[in-house]
Amino acid sequence: MLKAFYSSATGRRAQELLIDNTANNLANVNTSGFKRKHMNFADLIYDTQVAPGSAAANGQFRPVGIQIGSGVRAVGTAGIFSQGTPTETGIDTNMAIEGDGFFRVTQGANIAYTRDGSFTKNAQGQLINADGYL
Repeated sequence: MLKAFYSSATGRRAQELLIDNTANNLANVNTSGFKRKHMNFADLIYDTQVAPGSAAANGQFRPVGIQIGSGVRAVGTAGIFSQGTPTETGIDTNMAIEGDGFFRVTQGANIAYTRDGSFTKNAQGQLINADGYL
């Protein structure tokens, strides 16, 4: 009986993560450059009660066995990088990427990548993103 509670608890937690992920996707649907995420799940270990091919009471062999699952777990999220619909903003510093690729921005000595094309110009006339990175 405790296995049933544990298995259902892992399923409930997986559904909670799926709802959280869906809520995040919905909350950011209008965020420039946002790419939705997809949750990936996997089975937990199975407990084999009766092995397939084991001997039955009547001298026959069982063609299938009995396995009881332990539940499910989240194994990761995958970004969906399909092309979105470009929107004309009328701002000459806003850009969009067609196909594969990212905009490269510098964060001090570090390099980062984004698909958000909402750029402006700083006081020196350089293109910067909303966070002020070149």
